[in-house]
Amino acid sequence: MGWPKGKKRGASANASKARPAKVVLKGRCERDLNRQQERFVIEYLVDRDVGAAYVRAGYVAKDDKVAVTAGRRLLRDTRVMSLLNNEEIKRIVRTTLDGDNTVLRLYHLYMEAMRQNELQVAGKMLTELAKIQGLYELHNKQKRNYTMEDIDKLKSELKEAGFDMDKLEPSPN
Repeated sequence: MGWPKGKKRGASANASKARPAKVVLKGRCERDLNRQQERFVIEYLVDRDVGAAYVRAGYVAKDDKVAVTAGRRLLRDTRVMSLLNNEEIKRIVRTTLDGDNTVLRLYHLYMEAMRQNELQVAGKMLTELAKIQGLYELHNKQKRNYTMEDIDKLKSELKEAGFDMDKLEPSPN
């Protein structure tokens, strides 16, 4: 007698497995991602290495080039990209970093470096603050030995741009 039409062998065995994640696409019906695709998204978010994420997700590739190619193909899948975008948004909300916190942290690092007379670190923090304020020049050298004059000059440029370091709260340390 044979199997009834529309039924596949082993379908009842697959029904007992946990359901894969549902991804809702705009203007389309829900579609399922399998566990490896979900795992690929999680692994990709770790270090953004397509080939390594592909292998860590449990896929088999004969070499790195094949893993990278197959991983890129997965990234083109709209369902995978939708889950990836959702996970990235969750990460952003979870970390809640904003510009004000960054500026305040750079200022605290600057103050601590000045207390310890570490002019290189203090100069670097002021340079980062200057970048945020749009004062950083592209031709500046990457590595530089800062002097107290450099520190004072950067502070005055920041103050002229409307960033008054005297109005910020000092570090609690």
